[in-house]
Amino acid sequence: MKNVLFFALTLFVTSASAQTEITYPYNPDSDGDQYVSVSDVLSTISSFGSEFNPAEIQIDGVGLAEFILELQNQSSADLSGADLSGAILSGAILSGAILSGANLENANLYGADLSGADLSGAYLTGAILDGAILFGASLYSANLYGADLTGAILDGANLSDADLSWSYLSNADLTGANLTFANLYSADLTGANLTGVTWTGAYIVGCMGCDCVDADGDNYCD
Repeated sequence: MKNVLFFALTLFVTSASAQTEITYPYNPDSDGDQYVSVSDVLSTISSFGSEFNPAEIQIDGVGLAEFILELQNQSSADLSGADLSGAILSGAILSGAILSGANLENANLYGADLSGADLSGAYLTGAILDGAILFGASLYSANLYGADLTGAILDGANLSDADLSWSYLSNADLTGANLTFANLYSADLTGANLTGVTWTGAYIVGCMGCDCVDADGDNYCD
């Protein structure tokens, strides 16, 4: 629940077009002059001795509980092209979401569920994706330079043409993943499950754990 709320707040901050109005149930600045003065204190005193039942926080006129429930159902949200750089999305449920072309540079996606998500062409440089679930996700042509995918679940994921240079994929599950023409320069795949991986054309100079066949020694997987 907390992580979903982080996701909501992140979207408020990073979306330039969104004009979100948050109404709090109690505000000590009763006259709205952005300064808690004597008049504000007197306003509070006038309520002394009366029953107080705080109202629910409202977000664009929607109660917080309802708003969070709606967010939990956003697993197929279309966030293509969104700027989520530096966002805190750890543990978020984004399965099936459309994030193609989104800017997720340095975003924290630790343990997030991105199974089946479309991240094709997404900018994920330096993103934290360790432990993330990317089962069947499309990362075609995504920029994952220096991304942390330690222990991530990438079964059947499409990483063809992706830039994975200097990325961390140690102990990741890449069963059946497509790494065709991926850039694996200095990537760390130590201990990763590489069963059934498609490697054709992948660039592997300095790659740790890349066990594909390079019969002609041209630094590309055959």
